[in-house]
Amino acid sequence: TRMGPGHDDLRTTSGATDFHHVNADHVAFLEALGANLLGAGEQRIPFGFGDLPKGKHKAKDVGIPQETIDLMAEVNGIRDLWHGESYLTNMCYSKPEVRSRMSDAVVEYARTHSNSDYLHVWLADGKANHCECEDCQKHIPSDWYMILMNECDRELTKRNLDTRLVFIVYVDTTWAPLTERLNNSCAGVIVDYKGITVTEDRKKSVDFSIPYVTSGIVIISKKGAEIKDAAAAKGLRIGVQSGTTSDTFCVETLGQEPERYDAPATAAAALKAGKLDLVISDIDPAKNIIKGEDSLVISSDFLTKEEFAVAIKKGQPELLKVVNETIQSLIDSGKIEAWKADHDARYAAVKGADEAK
Repeated sequence: TRMGPGHDDLRTTSGATDFHHVNADHVAFLEALGANLLGAGEQRIPFGFGDLPKGKHKAKDVGIPQETIDLMAEVNGIRDLWHGESYLTNMCYSKPEVRSRMSDAVVEYARTHSNSDYLHVWLADGKANHCECEDCQKHIPSDWYMILMNECDRELTKRNLDTRLVFIVYVDTTWAPLTERLNNSCAGVIVDYKGITVTEDRKKSVDFSIPYVTSGIVIISKKGAEIKDAAAAKGLRIGVQSGTTSDTFCVETLGQEPERYDAPATAAAALKAGKLDLVISDIDPAKNIIKGEDSLVISSDFLTKEEFAVAIKKGQPELLKVVNETIQSLIDSGKIEAWKADHDARYAAVKGADEAK
């Protein structure tokens, strides 16, 4: 195994291979498996629309050819960029060409990056954005995801590449595949039980570990025009990170559709530019956003309190026991707090570099 600062992540949306720092939950459970990761950060774009200008776009308006648009997920009868963003756009996974282009990209990346042990292959961010065409409706998203992973793994095996693929259990893939299973007896695919917020609705579908972080969502607003609570926020222009509990809170509690962004920091930039009245975000990224920022403030009270834990398929008590013991050990040793502090420091450094540009 090799030790490094991040992991490789190849999204099926734009097909961009993005570098991300390893989250504390990734480190904890991959360490428990005896595995370490090395991230590279290079980009591959098999569908050709990974690096779009910031903002909401129609596919045709940014020069995406019709033959590529035809490969996008059909949602509400339309194939286009979901909410105008490439990172939110799933593809039509029932089309063999989509899966073939993805598996080719995975193989090529693995072939040219032999120093990477694990390659994360994710579906798009967000929810309710999967293809609704007649063929895609034959399987749930987790089944199409598993079909894709099996095809990627098969192509890696043909070429004697031992790179492991990571299937992420998150949002719509929290539900286990109904018809598909891993085909490779050598277990070329491992499962990343992504840490998510514990909710009563999600408890109906999965078992949760003990929480490793307790947090909450808050309001970020401009100094001098502070928004202090949900009542004051209702009806205003709100920005959130797509697919998060902030997004759900806006829709279900405030009864309105927010402006969705890839990260709280992106939403905060829109707030500063006057495009939003407020941002709703988890407290930790909110604290990072206002560090050294005199024009923004955080509400003093949480809108909701949240616990972050690991979601595990129901009926696996032995796995749940091991996960809980690992989390407790990491809490007791102070490692999780150390990882959080390291993450905050890295975020502050990246934010400073972006602002310097």
